[in-house]
Parts: sequence; C-alpha cells; structure tokens
Amino acid sequence: MNDMEVIEFDSQLYHEITAAMDSLKKVADAFSSIYNDTLSVLLSISTDKQLLELLPEAKEFLPPPEPKNSKAVAPAEYVNKLRERIAAGVPDKLCA
Repeated sequence: MNDMEVIEFDSQLYHEITAAMDSLKKVADAFSSIYNDTLSVLLSISTDKQLLELLPEAKEFLPPPEPKNSKAVAPAEYVNKLRERIAAGVPDKLCA
C-alpha cells in the first residue's frame, strides 16, 4: 500500500478524546460566559466608589487608593520636550 503505515481505528481512544474535547468545550463556554457577564457589569461602572457599592467583595482586587493630595506630575523629560516643540512652532508640513 505505497509504503504507508495503516493505523487501526481505536474506538476506546476515540471516545476518550471526544469526551476530553467535550469537557474542554464546556470549560471554555463557562469561561466565556463569566467573562462576558463580568465585562457587562464593569462597563456600566465608572468609579471605584460605584464598584464598591455594587460589589463590595471586589475591594481586595483594587489597587490601594491614591492619597487625595497627590497630583500626578509629568516627568521633566516630557515637559522639556514639549517646551522645545512649542518654542519651535508648528512644522510647515502640518500647516500646508
């Protein structure tokens, strides 16, 4: 038969693989359902306070709150680069 090896059908192995694939599909479907439900809830919330009111058990997954007095400051490198760009003016290519 053209030097090809014939592989015999193994009914037991086929059933084991089919069962494993069915189990994997169930796990994937459950994950997908949980993911979609979670995403729907989170997209309806816009603040940490709303999240904690709706799901207080989510508190352990949130990062610690930032102090109210803290103000984010851009790195000096970015500020200096922006100053240089402003001083240089708008490039001619953008004005055309």
